[in-house]
Amino acid sequence: MATTVSRTRSTVRLASKPQTVSAARAHVRRFCERVGFESDDPVRVTSELASNAVEHAGDYGDYEVTASLQGGVLWVEVLDFLPCSLPSPVEVLEDAEAGRGLLVVAALTQRFRVDLRGARKAVCAGFESD
Repeated sequence: MATTVSRTRSTVRLASKPQTVSAARAHVRRFCERVGFESDDPVRVTSELASNAVEHAGDYGDYEVTASLQGGVLWVEVLDFLPCSLPSPVEVLEDAEAGRGLLVVAALTQRFRVDLRGARKAVCAGFESD
């Protein structure tokens, strides 16, 4: 696990294994505490995005979780190495057992986007500070 930290940005690189999702959550929780962001929503969203990275892009390498504070918006970004699959929230059948994760992410965030960064994909969620 490699970590880089500055006053307004913190990144951790994690092995693409299910057990690292808790480390991703802890990383974002510590950043939120450091910058005084009191909502648990960034941690909840991190859990979903990290889980998706492990499940859908895990065979393509590690993933990175970045938390940053930019102009009053706390951003959580999860980068993986599967750029050919760009996720978006979609409606699912009521009895579906999966597929609601990005709907939850979209409901908890004020900003949501997916960026291609070379051979990487970044799923980004933004939270307005109060």
